Order: sequence, then C-alpha cells, then structure tokens
Amino acid sequence: MSRKTNPTRWAWACSVSLACTFLAGPALHAQSPIERPRVADISSDHGQIQPLKPITFTVHLNMHNQAAFDRAVEALYTPGSPTYHQWMSESEIARYAPTPAEVETVKKELQSHGLSVLSVSSDNLSIRARGPASSVESAFQTQIHEFERQGKVFHANVAPAKLAGPASSLIHGVTGLTSFSMRPYVKSQVDPRTGKARTVTRLPAARITNAAGGFDAIATNQCFTSPSSVTLTTSGASLPTGVYFGNNYDNSSLICSWTPAQLQAHYGLDKAYKQGLDGTGQTIVVIDGPVDGVQLASDLKQFSSLTGLPATNSSNF
Repeated sequence: MSRKTNPTRWAWACSVSLACTFLAGPALHAQSPIERPRVADISSDHGQIQPLKPITFTVHLNMHNQAAFDRAVEALYTPGSPTYHQWMSESEIARYAPTPAEVETVKKELQSHGLSVLSVSSDNLSIRARGPASSVESAFQTQIHEFERQGKVFHANVAPAKLAGPASSLIHGVTGLTSFSMRPYVKSQVDPRTGKARTVTRLPAARITNAAGGFDAIATNQCFTSPSSVTLTTSGASLPTGVYFGNNYDNSSLICSWTPAQLQAHYGLDKAYKQGLDGTGQTIVVIDGPVDGVQLASDLKQFSSLTGLPATNSSNF
C-alpha cells in the first residue's frame, strides 16, 4: 500500500465516480437556476445579509462531450474492455475539460462584478472565487439573507440564482451560496456508567514527540479490559438498576489504534509485499468531507515518523 504516485497517471477510481455524479447532464447546456434551499423555509429569516460580508464560493463548469466521457469511464470498470483499469492520463482527461478560453470567460464575468478569483482547478472544471455579499448578489442576480435554525446562523439565497452574461451557458452549477452545513452523523462512544459521551483528547505534543518507544508507547490495540461486572444506574429515573458483565473499554490515557504492521498482517498484505505487490506506481484517492488541511498534514507527518513510515512530501501526499 505504498503512497508513491506516478505523475503520468491518476487513479480516477473515486474521483471520476464523483465527477460523473456531479457533472451529469448534457454538455454546454444553459445553467439551471440555483433555487432557494428548502432549509430556508423552516428557518428564521433575519433579513438581507450585510453587503460587505465576504462569501467564498465555487463555480463548476460544464464538461465537453459528457456522453463520451461517461462511456470512457464505464469502460475503465468493464472487464474485457481494451481500457479496463487503464486509468486516464491528464492529457486524456483534458479532451473533455473546459477550454482555457471558456475558463477566462467565466473569470471575466465574475471579476466584472467585483469578485476575486482565488484559484482554478488543474482540470479547469471549477473556479473558486470570493467577494462581498453585494457583489455575489449582483453576479448571480439574487438576494442573500441570513437565517437561523436550531441556534445556528447561516446565509442562503432567497431567490433563484444564476450567473449572468455569456458565462451562463458554460456553468453547470455553483456551491457556496448557502453556508448551511451538512448534518454530522458522527456518534461518540457513550460511557454506560455515566451516560455521557467519552471525551477524546489529543495527547500533548511533547509526549508524542518524546515517545521513546515510537507509536507503541502511546497507542495499543488491546482496547478492552478483562471481563468484569459493572453496575449501571440511572440518575433521577425510576428505571431498574442493570448489571453488565463483559469486556470494558480501557479508559486509560493510551490511544486505541492499530499500527501499520498490525494492519498489514491482519489483511495479509505482508504476503502480497513478498510477491512484489507493494502498490508502486499507484495512487490512493480518498474523498472526505471538509477537514483542516494543515492539521491533517501535521498529523500524518507525525504518524509517519512514529510508525516508521516514509516521510510525507509533495510527491507522495
């Protein structure tokens, strides 16, 4: 499971699937209006957003020959196809991507409304921009209000939004006109003795940095104690008392985790490595929700150092 990448090939197993879902539809169609999000109808409307409040958003451009791209992607996953698992190169993907001239048309339209272009994706499929709310309203011919739901304040367009001008026919859609966040589905482990979620705390940096025994000094995969009895009670309720007997989660200061070597042995990867199947030349693509990129890179660097993995750098991460 090497993290080494091949610069001439991309692993589009995940990223292409996302692109197919997100960019479905005929190429170069007129942009559909971005309707008022339904959550606004069940939220308190606090009125129009402050004109100078900055908003960051992403404009997604249409692909060329979407149908041909979809067929090419399907062939990548069809056994017996001449291109089965022959992942697309950057130049092959570029045949379906928006042209530099089309990207420039969209950029100019955004800039004409006082918006700043922050970046253009390497495949020309998206443009990230930022500017005051009044400029966003002007560019997308809409109004943006602030709403509140369950104690959380967010902004959203109250009228259908659509980019004006010649760029409109080049746009597939826009994300960021509403700041309503996705509902988290993460569930914290509950301590049955207290009924409260267990707190997960980060170990002090000094302790990690100075861990004499590497990762083994701060983590263990032996996460449960020997079987024992625990009396469970409820506070202020007339429910009966329960007695639990079994393994209890170790509430020590160690992190419950497996080491890379343990995972490799568990899945039999060590046997694959001996046969020369070590992942060289492959890229692993992980699609995840919004994360702190700086913290993620720092954590991975620290983990790699403690576990004896190769150091991370721009060529492998």
